[in-house]
Amino acid sequence: MDSMRIMVANEPRSYREVIAEVFQQLRPEHEVILTMPDSLDAEIIRLDPHLVVCSQLSMAVQTHPFTWVLLYPGGETRVQICINGQTMNEPGDIEFSNLITVVDRTARLMQQV
Repeated sequence: MDSMRIMVANEPRSYREVIAEVFQQLRPEHEVILTMPDSLDAEIIRLDPHLVVCSQLSMAVQTHPFTWVLLYPGGETRVQICINGQTMNEPGDIEFSNLITVVDRTARLMQQV
């Protein structure tokens, strides 16, 4: 697998746009899809992303992508990351470098599948 699809649908919108831009700049080999949170489930079904960054979990988020990152659900200062069914809770903020690590780890694991 050369290219991975990354869907970014978190709130607030300014964070969503910055995260998508950083992914596009630092990992141009991957397709970055920016979508509205209220369209997320339909877009997951339509585009089948490998990694989703969002602020609300749904059944589609939990069952379709290989990796998901839940950022600040309900405005809480916490992050939850699930890679290949293994969930990790991170209290507090997440650095961009950690998000890039999640992208890279997902890409490596996808190559093994």
